[in-house]
Amino acid sequence: MSHDYGANTDESGGTRYSEGKPGGWWFAPLYGLKLVSPVWEAGGAKYAPMDWRCGQSFSTLFDCMMRHLIEVQQKGIWSRDPDLGTYHLANAAWNLLCLLTFMALDRHDLDDITPYEGVTAVEYHEAQKSADLLGIPVHQVLASGKHEEEITFDD
Repeated sequence: MSHDYGANTDESGGTRYSEGKPGGWWFAPLYGLKLVSPVWEAGGAKYAPMDWRCGQSFSTLFDCMMRHLIEVQQKGIWSRDPDLGTYHLANAAWNLLCLLTFMALDRHDLDDITPYEGVTAVEYHEAQKSADLLGIPVHQVLASGKHEEEITFDD
């Protein structure tokens, strides 16, 4: 069986077929991640080490990020979270990294922000009725685009 591995992407003599794969990790801001790591360590101790991977709503992550950014704006770049002792900016970065991770994993089920864009009060209240009937959050009804008259129940 023949494989087309593409062009050799390594110029130092060895062979590597990395065409089209993410690269540039060697110039990533790793020192910044060193300041974020105490946040995930503290979170792991407070909750469970991998609890965040179960999912958190986009609004929760965004709200937490903004609370820490507001603290930075009010108290300065070097301000620290009084509970954890971590930099507020690092806490904000942690929440942003989680949000970006869920986006990269295509977790649309966690997006409780986007479905509200452009929704009128009338549409919201119709969706709320449907959500109440189904026992689900209203953002899931809005994301589905179905209204009360379109809902069907399985037998």
